[in-house]
Amino acid sequence: MTTGRTGAARRRLAGWIGSWAVLLPFALAIAWLLIGPAASILLDSLRDSDGGATLLNWRDVAASPLTRRAIGASLGIAAAVATISTAVGLPVAWCVGRLAVGGRSLAAAALNVAANIPATSLVFGFAASFGGAGMITLWLRALWPAAPAIDLYGPAGLVFILLYLHIPLFVLLILPAMGVVSDELWEAATLCGAGAGLFWRRVGLPILAPFVLAGWVLMFVWAIGQYGVPLALGGTDAAIDLITLRIGDLIGRT
Repeated sequence: MTTGRTGAARRRLAGWIGSWAVLLPFALAIAWLLIGPAASILLDSLRDSDGGATLLNWRDVAASPLTRRAIGASLGIAAAVATISTAVGLPVAWCVGRLAVGGRSLAAAALNVAANIPATSLVFGFAASFGGAGMITLWLRALWPAAPAIDLYGPAGLVFILLYLHIPLFVLLILPAMGVVSDELWEAATLCGAGAGLFWRRVGLPILAPFVLAGWVLMFVWAIGQYGVPLALGGTDAAIDLITLRIGDLIGRT
């Protein structure tokens, strides 16, 4: 009896390995490139210069007003970018997903171009368009002399620029999930007497929720890790204190 149970357990284990073996290279890459370095940094932060255990490094970080301000600004900007990207990108992804094959391919190509513009080119383009002497600003002032210019070098301006990158990224990430909400589901809900509002509350949004949450998290992580755009806006002496700029300045001094 014990031998039979052992054999069945081995067969289940072999089946599980056979089903998930294709993901093993990706798991190893994630462990090597992401989890390993993160764990190393965490452990190093708990050691002093002599290799002993300490919490003084964390105390010093919490005691620095500049560091606290940089962390707070980074978290706030990342949350704003992720939330706006989700709110705008979700309906855009739904509309793109309902296009014909040719239109969907053209839209995906345009989104890829928008999401991969270099930071310096992006900042220059926004300054030339929306800066104090930018083309769009001058056009607006020709119609409305008191039209204010967008402060590209403050938090709102940084969010404005980052959205140009992150909304297309969010759409590209969430676009494959749009096929999950199929026409068959809509027809079944309609036959059961559900309207559009009830369908989205009970069927559409619950199905899309995991994908939307994953997209929001990725937008948050990418926004909080942005370095090129803030650096191109003002370098390490920019008006906005961000944790990436502080880290870059610290590395540059060592």
